[in-house]
Amino acid sequence: MGDMGLLLDAVRGLPLTEARSAALIHHIWRPGRFARLLARFSAPSIAREFPDGTAPWAGMRTEEEMIRRIVRLQSDAAVPPLALVWTDRLDRLFALRAPAPQALMALADLARDMPAIAPAVTRIRARLDTIAARGIDLQTVIFDASHGRTTMEYYDGFTFTFQADRAGWPPVASGGRYDALTRVLGRGREIPAVGGIIRPGLVAELEARA
Repeated sequence: MGDMGLLLDAVRGLPLTEARSAALIHHIWRPGRFARLLARFSAPSIAREFPDGTAPWAGMRTEEEMIRRIVRLQSDAAVPPLALVWTDRLDRLFALRAPAPQALMALADLARDMPAIAPAVTRIRARLDTIAARGIDLQTVIFDASHGRTTMEYYDGFTFTFQADRAGWPPVASGGRYDALTRVLGRGREIPAVGGIIRPGLVAELEARA
């Protein structure tokens, strides 16, 4: 299990400009691109020259859009780099993968340095308490902070996968929370939404072997 809301809150809590924060959030489901952006924002910016020319504007963007882009790039050059301590904290969070009780302790430690994730950690603790109350051993539940980053792009909250103890098998079931998708489809109106898939053929095969 994981929680994409945890990672989104962590990025929003970084001491970054609104434009840089939005860029990282936009690419959070693309780890490679995200890492390159984070490295760029953690290093001194290089000023870019945009000399005036007499050639006509060309391309898919309008002149107004291109001027806004140039202004944004010029202003971005004056932004100080993100302190490496924040990069380290973010790397530790994104790499966290452990049985749920140990992961929860690690998250509590990280929340002291990253206060923005504290509400998400509280939600995760309550979720795990509910799972334990159903008689499930939390040591058998793996919490992976980056779960869902590459396979469930529209999920923005709790994510889950059920794996069978069978080598080479795909997930028996997977899903998660996607409130943000309903906001996009509803043109600003959002409703709580959770969904998932179950592969009945795999479930039937597991039952046959039980």
